[in-house]
Amino acid sequence: MTKISVVMISFNAGELIEPALRSARWADEIVVVDSGSTDGTPAIGRRYANRFLHEDWRGFTAQKQFAVSLASNDWVFILDQDEEISPELAAQIQALDDDVLSRCDLFEVRRRNYAMGRPVRAWWPDHQSRLFHRGRCRWADEAIHDRRHPSEPGRTAKLTGWLEHRRHCREGFFDFNVGRISADRLRRAVMQMHDRGKLCHWWDVFIHPTAAFIKSYFMKRGFLDGVFGFMVARQQAHTTYLRYAALWAIQHDIAYQASDDDDQPRSTDSVEEATDAAAE
Repeated sequence: MTKISVVMISFNAGELIEPALRSARWADEIVVVDSGSTDGTPAIGRRYANRFLHEDWRGFTAQKQFAVSLASNDWVFILDQDEEISPELAAQIQALDDDVLSRCDLFEVRRRNYAMGRPVRAWWPDHQSRLFHRGRCRWADEAIHDRRHPSEPGRTAKLTGWLEHRRHCREGFFDFNVGRISADRLRRAVMQMHDRGKLCHWWDVFIHPTAAFIKSYFMKRGFLDGVFGFMVARQQAHTTYLRYAALWAIQHDIAYQASDDDDQPRSTDSVEEATDAAAE
């Protein structure tokens, strides 16, 4: 039977990391890479992990790649510190035989996301590429979300089990949508859009936020969650607006700097100013 390693990166996980690691006790190996926690995370991690070590922060994708490289097994499941593997998903993974694993490079799993203590209907099923063969998959170049791709099309399968993503408590939901975390994520996403040559036209700041609301509230049936569903859809639209507004700001700032008629130096931090101002 093929052995599977569960890999996690951690930092000040508080009360979240213990249920996460407990849900992975079925694995043949647990590897945790911590980037300098100052709370009880290291003590908890060492209780559950076969291998626990410190590594200075490299960035989301690079840190996970480093952690995966430390696993003893080629088949790896990436688990975030604020997630739990459901018993159904754990049973499905353990039931995978060598024949199935030889025909696949990657398995997608569903993730149920929570905000303010309740599941978000509009964010389901949120497929994640978490179980994969590290020697047969390539990592996508993404600023925020780490993703992997199989060696060739057709070597991906989907599991019906799911992850429980409980990160958003009341305070966490507020901080994520209003404070520093939101601004930081937006900044990185917008910089990647700009670096890839993405442009924001005047109509983008109208069309994309509206489409985001319609998808969340109507197509994903967020309206069934009442006021809570409306709040989520409204936030999706607002975040989408900020992304395109910041992209518009940075591309016009650069355009102004390149103009021969503009003798005044201008800041190159428009995207930071746009996202910070909106988030504060």
